Amino acid sequence: MSLRQLFISNHGLCVDMNAEDFREYQREIGVGEVVIEEAVELFEEANRNNYTTGYADGVVKAAVMYLAASKHNEPRTIREFAEVADESKSIVGKTMFNIRTQLGIEIEPQKPEDYVPRICDAVGASEDHKQAAFAMIQNARSGDEYLNGSPNAIAGAAVYDCCPGANHEEVCEESGTLPGTLRNWRKRINPDSNLS
Repeated sequence: MSLRQLFISNHGLCVDMNAEDFREYQREIGVGEVVIEEAVELFEEANRNNYTTGYADGVVKAAVMYLAASKHNEPRTIREFAEVADESKSIVGKTMFNIRTQLGIEIEPQKPEDYVPRICDAVGASEDHKQAAFAMIQNARSGDEYLNGSPNAIAGAAVYDCCPGANHEEVCEESGTLPGTLRNWRKRINPDSNLS
């Protein structure tokens, strides 16, 4: 074993990864196979160009998974990937930004509408409730209040208000939102909401 291999094995730094290294994210977060394949390609390209040097493998895996999910319109929050990797959200975010910048990856900003279907499916909302949540977001956007903020929190607030049977804790969990944040967004997008 070379000195470099010994250092890497002792510090958990990135060397090589394949699809199996990303399966934990697929199980925990529910991303598709195409996202796993994209993450492996992104990792290989970043590694080939030495953009992963010095980063722990969990951080890089979480960062490229976020990028891959965003590229394939399966939006998740950085926090979700950081939790699976058991790493800090800020370091995963910084690593993601660095890799994205170095590789020149363009990602469309995420919108609340991107999160509504996933949250609705998770809380058992009907198609009518899903459409009502979309309408609430559109209505809030067209009003005086411009929606710029956490798209997952906005989606969670809309789903919670439009789905009478939704459990507050479950919506918070699925949207990756703290209860106070969800409550604040509910006030902003629907001032008439019953904040129980």
